[in-house]
Amino acid sequence: MKLLIVAIDYPPNSGGIATYGLQLANALSAEHDVTVFASGMDQDGDREQAFTTIRSASCSVFRHLQFAWKLLRLLDNGQFDAVLHTTWPTALIGYLFLKNHHPPYFISAHASEILDDRTSWRRTIKGTLKALKISMLRQAAGVFPVSNYTAELLKAMGVEESTIQVINNGVDPDQFHSVKRSGFHSPPRLLTVARLDKHKGHDVVLKVMSKLKKKGISLSYQIVGKGDEEEHLKSLASQLDITDSVDFKGFVSESERAQIYANSDIFIMLSREIKGRLDLIEGFGISFLEAGAAALPVIAGKSGGVSDAVRDGVTGYLIDPEDEGRVEAVLTKMIENENETIQMGRNGRTWIEEEMGWQHVASRVTAAIQKMGSDK
Repeated sequence: MKLLIVAIDYPPNSGGIATYGLQLANALSAEHDVTVFASGMDQDGDREQAFTTIRSASCSVFRHLQFAWKLLRLLDNGQFDAVLHTTWPTALIGYLFLKNHHPPYFISAHASEILDDRTSWRRTIKGTLKALKISMLRQAAGVFPVSNYTAELLKAMGVEESTIQVINNGVDPDQFHSVKRSGFHSPPRLLTVARLDKHKGHDVVLKVMSKLKKKGISLSYQIVGKGDEEEHLKSLASQLDITDSVDFKGFVSESERAQIYANSDIFIMLSREIKGRLDLIEGFGISFLEAGAAALPVIAGKSGGVSDAVRDGVTGYLIDPEDEGRVEAVLTKMIENENETIQMGRNGRTWIEEEMGWQHVASRVTAAIQKMGSDK
């Protein structure tokens, strides 16, 4: 199959959607002829991939027009069997200008990008396209939500259930060390890997650490990532008198991140929904899979699509992210039952190897495209 993947959010950008596009293209290229059309200038890493990468190649004020024009030319030349858009806005281009004169198109759906609000000028503009977005999603040969939560959002928009196929995100287990833990560090090491945004729940972790400290239970906490909440979180750690136990690592390389996972005991990310902030919703949570790949047990906030990324009671615990008492109780339980907690991490590694690697994701995408594309 000759497949075109269109990705406006793509490396060198960071984040879940950018990672999704790159890793899926790499996995699909093992069996198919894959071309990625991405925004931005050519990158040195593009030439190292097993697939072809075409860039829109402009940093000018006309970059969006140039992207659209180049994409139309790619869609109209008839060389591709199918097109996968990693987010919906790029699918509008072919939908508006080529109608049925282009290959069957498929769209990946994550969460916040398909919802509309006015929290930024970009999202306000995107919201004006709501009617077109819904029409275009309904006309797609297939839509691939990354979680069951996102699938329900699509159904609420009137997208036919027969064109919706949930295909979870994946992770490359070989990028992480499958650590054979025999016990916790002293003190036990917590880890969160995420942007420092309000909905990630770092603040709840800090508050619970303070409560446990007063009960004589010491913890250390590594926070990997950058974001708008950094100064607030540092100030909160100071107010709670736990600054010495919290390490803000900032942005780290992939190899550093893998080592940090390996040197931790419990991964915790208390993702939550914030009223009025549809731009801050956890569509899935790839970092939970990364933790699993590192055989690290997890505590996860039960919100958005997180339930698809954690097997409750098997690879970790899904809990109410706003309930500090519950967070405290679960953390205490995991620390007091080291062997059981470590086994959860091993379960996570097994799950990743058997079901959640990117090659498994690519196989599901291939099967869905071949089936749904033939139905169109």
